[in-house]
Amino acid sequence: MDYPIADAHHHYWDLGRGGYQWLKDHIRHMNGEPVESDMAPILGQMDNLVRNFLPPDLIREGQTLPAGYTLAKSVCIETQGDTVTPWLETLWLQALSDRYGLADGIIGYADLLDDNLSEVLQKHRAAANFRGIRLFCLRDDSALYNEKIDTGIDLLTQQEWVLDVDLDWTQAPVFQELFIRHPHQLFIIGHAGFPKYRSPRYFDYWRRAMSQIAAHNNVVCKISGLGMSDHCWSLDSIRPYIQHCLEVFGVERCMFASNWPVDSLYSSYHDLWQAYGTLTENLSCDERHRLFYRNCEKYYRI
Repeated sequence: MDYPIADAHHHYWDLGRGGYQWLKDHIRHMNGEPVESDMAPILGQMDNLVRNFLPPDLIREGQTLPAGYTLAKSVCIETQGDTVTPWLETLWLQALSDRYGLADGIIGYADLLDDNLSEVLQKHRAAANFRGIRLFCLRDDSALYNEKIDTGIDLLTQQEWVLDVDLDWTQAPVFQELFIRHPHQLFIIGHAGFPKYRSPRYFDYWRRAMSQIAAHNNVVCKISGLGMSDHCWSLDSIRPYIQHCLEVFGVERCMFASNWPVDSLYSSYHDLWQAYGTLTENLSCDERHRLFYRNCEKYYRI
């Protein structure tokens, strides 16, 4: 059976534009300059990310997929291309999608604590493919402890926007409170809770936290980014993490994604999607279709 793919998490950037401070800080770091913010402790050797990545590049990656898979749709996630006027990145992504396709859904940046959040969201929605914003908590989770976050999430809920969340599974307790306080908000957890190590003890802690998160029906899990802390990953090393996500969230609340081009540091596009296929061979055709395509289409409305 042929499987269309809706890649639920990838990025585009053009270093000729403003923003992308995290990438430009790394360029400065490569040049021996001191920087305040460096993603290398999270991602490892980042030098190969210091390049533009645009729709023609993702299209070429899609042409390398294993036989039976076709890259049909995608969701493009912001990369802080502009944090001062963040809607400009969204409008730029929309222009790319209008020209090339493959940004059928766009998740933008906005500060949930911003007193002008309503106006910012209105500017984002000028892009037809805008579907919500991302809350990135891996480096700074202070927003989680600010009472204003509830007002920001309420605005998303009212307009039926997605809240994409890049969290660390250790933040599960505070996020569970958010899930409870906002039962009508759709939360999409990125990168399977970002497990950082591959040891039995660590897996057990991660497993319990993800089970707690999965108990909330307004939370969906993206299985992606497993290479970010497992640079020599194998089927055996990622299998238990994928299996547990499928077990606790169910096939109905999981979707696969590439995290490209970040995970291109650790894999080829072909090998990643081949691994997803191999690790779901025991599932029915309908279940696999949900994981590879339909769930992304449903939750991001693409």
